[in-house]
Amino acid sequence: AASLANPKCRLEEIDLRDTNIGDEEAAILAPSLRNNQRLIAMHLDENINITKAGWDAFLPVLCDKTNINATHGSNHTLQHLGGLQEICHDVRSMLALNAFRDKSRVAARKILRAHRHLDMRPLFDRELDLLPRVVAWLERF
Repeated sequence: AASLANPKCRLEEIDLRDTNIGDEEAAILAPSLRNNQRLIAMHLDENINITKAGWDAFLPVLCDKTNINATHGSNHTLQHLGGLQEICHDVRSMLALNAFRDKSRVAARKILRAHRHLDMRPLFDRELDLLPRVVAWLERF
């Protein structure tokens, strides 16, 4: 896990199929991917000891809902964990979103999904005067 968290890690894919990984190990692996900008696929297929709790450990790494900056700083690279039938919808959704090439848009979409409390009505009340500024702000990410 420490190697995956290292900024110098160059792995783009790692095969951990059928390695007896369970929830505890998944909870250790998941945070190591928070700042990993290279790993696209971590194959965890056939690890029957990973339950919903283990798969859910990846959700705050893929989309940290703590605040907007945390969501922006989430992992926008990882696209595959394997075992899709067991992975919850939210994790699958974030993995699919990460497949888009434009990571600025990925971050913006995650922010809008995770922070639904952001009230966009004032933009429409002002006849969209602010919309170009909001779009420009979101594109900075």
